[in-house]
Amino acid sequence: ADLVRVGAYWKCPNRRGCPSQNIEWLFAFASRGAMDIEGLGYKTGLLLIERGWVKDPADLYSITDQQLAELPGHKEKKISNLRRSIEASKDRLLWRLLVALNIPHVGSHMAEVLADAFGSIDRLSEASVDDLEAVDEVGPIVARAVHEWFQDRGNRKLLDKLRKAGIRMADPPKKKTKAGPLTGKSIVLTGGL
Repeated sequence: ADLVRVGAYWKCPNRRGCPSQNIEWLFAFASRGAMDIEGLGYKTGLLLIERGWVKDPADLYSITDQQLAELPGHKEKKISNLRRSIEASKDRLLWRLLVALNIPHVGSHMAEVLADAFGSIDRLSEASVDDLEAVDEVGPIVARAVHEWFQDRGNRKLLDKLRKAGIRMADPPKKKTKAGPLTGKSIVLTGGL
């Protein structure tokens, strides 16, 4: 695709059809700060994409042991470890999924802010730009980027595939804490300790 200028940067708009962007997206999805799929490195990711078995990160959850056995260097133990890691990634907290989705302007801190504010992918996907801006720490650029990401048909299809694969789409309700003498108060210590 032809590059387009976005602010000071040139960008490739062909996110889903660009092999280079696909491998980077897959690697970012599986990284420690996101879904933490141990054993899914560049080599394995490249092979999965080259063979056409993975077109987007959701396809990881439908890879079979037989397919993995066809990859060079993938013996029983490596396959078992990768399979276990892929399964464990299904139960990550919501903020980690938000990081893994590679939403523009949403890093780990912003993902935690959004996960705390909305609690589920469904509530977040239904949020308007105004709803997003009402969240403390979310400005107009982030609000617009998040809203647009969830309006994209391809992203909605990805979320459906992830949901069907069994990925957790909401955080468990937070436990309510009892009010104590310091609830709602800030304590500031000054001077040398």
